[in-house]
Order: sequence, then structure tokens, then C-alpha cells
Amino acid sequence: MVFLYPQTQHALIPQTGQAAKNENIALARETSAFRAEFFQLLNDKIEEILPNYDNVTNNNQLYSQIRPILDTDNRIKLAHQRRSQLQDRLWQRIISDIAEDSNRLTQEFSTYQKLSNQGALELNPELEYPSHQLKRDI
Repeated sequence: MVFLYPQTQHALIPQTGQAAKNENIALARETSAFRAEFFQLLNDKIEEILPNYDNVTNNNQLYSQIRPILDTDNRIKLAHQRRSQLQDRLWQRIISDIAEDSNRLTQEFSTYQKLSNQGALELNPELEYPSHQLKRDI
């Protein structure tokens, strides 16, 4: 039997940040489930084509010979379409997270700038950047 092992977690899905963590987790799980299903489908098809061969993926010449057969299978074509849809959703999520984080940082900088202009921030002499502590009247 041929074994291909999918990654269990997508490296590009943000693991931190403020934007819709539940959506990120759901997308990561859906992507992982799809990969497992796809690799099982691919393993089954390879075993159907070459029932007595154990390691097709490590044999590039043999794999390149059966690749055209794999590419004509309707289930594999549908799986590639689903992969493309998941990839599009992944990139939309990443772009959305980046935009949200950018907006948050812009707002934080704007607030910092206003406080700084009002003289409401003091510099921490031990550090070379503002401590974000409001000045106290002495």
C-alpha cells in the first residue's frame, strides 16, 4: 500500500491576531481534513493502478508515468477544484487578517500620537521608547 502523509496544519493560517479566530480554526480543520481525504484518494488510485508497488512517490520516473492517469480521474479533478477553493478562502482570510491588524495598529498609533502631542505620555529614562504611562501631576 502507498502512503502519502498530509501536513496536519496549514502554515499560512495566522495563529495569532484579532481577526475571527474561530474562522481561522475552522478553515485550518477543513484544510487538514481535505488533505487527508485527498491523499487517501490519491493512495487508493495509485494502488488501483499499481497494486503491487509500495512506494510510487519516491520513484519519480514511475510517478511521472502514472501522473497522466491520475490527472484524468474525475474524483481527483474535483479534489483539485476543491483545493483551489480552499486556497482562495485561505488567502482571503490572510488578507482580511492583515487588513484588520493594519487598521488596529493605525488606530493605536493615532491614539499614541494624540496623547504624545497633548504631552500626556512620559518617556521612561531606562528605555528608549515611550512607556505609555500617563504623566502624573506632582
